[in-house]
Amino acid sequence: MVTQSGSPLRGAIVLITGGSRGIGRLYAHRLAAEGAVVVLVARSAVELEDVARSIRAEGGKVATYVVDVTSRAAVARVVGRIEKRLGPLDVLINNAGIRGPIGNAWECDWDAWWRAIEVNLGGAVAFSHTVIPGMARRRKGRVVNIVSEAGVFRWPTVSAYSVSKAALIKFSENLAAECRDFSLTVFAYHPGFLPLGLASEALDLQASTTPSEARVAAWCRAQLESGNAASPTASADKLILLLSGAYDILSGRYVTVHDDLDVLAERVGQVAASKDYRMLRTSA
Repeated sequence: MVTQSGSPLRGAIVLITGGSRGIGRLYAHRLAAEGAVVVLVARSAVELEDVARSIRAEGGKVATYVVDVTSRAAVARVVGRIEKRLGPLDVLINNAGIRGPIGNAWECDWDAWWRAIEVNLGGAVAFSHTVIPGMARRRKGRVVNIVSEAGVFRWPTVSAYSVSKAALIKFSENLAAECRDFSLTVFAYHPGFLPLGLASEALDLQASTTPSEARVAAWCRAQLESGNAASPTASADKLILLLSGAYDILSGRYVTVHDDLDVLAERVGQVAASKDYRMLRTSA
């Protein structure tokens, strides 16, 4: 691991939910390479330790904690333990998420459908509710909510996931406005369709006899085979840029791995100057 000595993230304490696999693991390695102290939370102690071991082998700094993100009390306890041991958090990345059930909404198991909302949206709200007060007092901090294109368009038969991500995008927008007076920034970041994490899980559905699951698996395979999938490196690079402070003008925006941040920042600046909000679009 080569640490970037001039990185603005050097020494920053960064908490990543759902940090034991997939996108969380990808970002953990990259942030550690930038010199950040990476704090990973997830439900699996075994998987967390596996990530931590690989980061430490590369010379990175990492700490892990087991927690159920849907438990407000558990979240409050673990954040208290983290800050007592390591210090105040500089960055919160709400990444924990599950796909949820597949099928027509009225045919899905209700508990499984609602569980996706509780994890994908509720977990992000619980950590934001716990972490942001300290950031607001210090007038320092950034929050990145990992969202999806499914929250902007639609994903029939995967409605719990789609609805949870749509709500998380709107939550990010509102949260950013509330945080503005405290000098905090909030981004809703779509990392792109990546060949890992939930996408990999979806590909495993190809042997399913359920038509809806088979269609989802076929769509995911088509995305990968057509070259529409994002590069993991590019996805991590864009996250680092958002956390650098250079694009804080985009706070509250839905940003994707495919966006040109300089173009977006210029556009938002023009809108702010003209006060003509009809000019504003969220992607380049």
